[in-house]
Amino acid sequence: MLSRAGHKPPKNPKTHAVKGPLPFPPHCTSETQSHTMDAMSVGLLFGSVTFWNFGVLLWLLAAALPAASAAIADGSPSAQPVPVILDTVGTFMDDSFALAMLLRTPHLVLKLLVTASHDVVGRARVAAKHLSLVGCDAVPIGIGVPSDNGTGALFPWAAKQFFV
Repeated sequence: MLSRAGHKPPKNPKTHAVKGPLPFPPHCTSETQSHTMDAMSVGLLFGSVTFWNFGVLLWLLAAALPAASAAIADGSPSAQPVPVILDTVGTFMDDSFALAMLLRTPHLVLKLLVTASHDVVGRARVAAKHLSLVGCDAVPIGIGVPSDNGTGALFPWAAKQFFV
């Protein structure tokens, strides 16, 4: 399990188009917390969007739409949130988008995030940093079996201010 060591995201709203604070994901913070996710955190979580990534994201949304529509069609406002375990590689842009979309979906609650393949500890650090940036420090992170010593582009960024 990884722990946060006082990390605060830098505040520089000029670097991203998003202005002002955004609320944390609905299931990550208690009502007493007054934290917000600033524009820099959004940029760090989402990274740079390429046309390919955007196309994949749109395709995934279109593929999930029928299932989401069927779930919403019953009109039951008292439906319980669905617990989710996210098994991810953790260091690619699609992983960041999947995590961000999961955290922003009110009827889904992330209960466990598991990293897999290559340097699983480094990938767990990246996942922990993403969760930390949006106030979801309480989500447990499972570390899979390492397959080799491959590294990812986000490893240096995630290695700062974390320990195992």
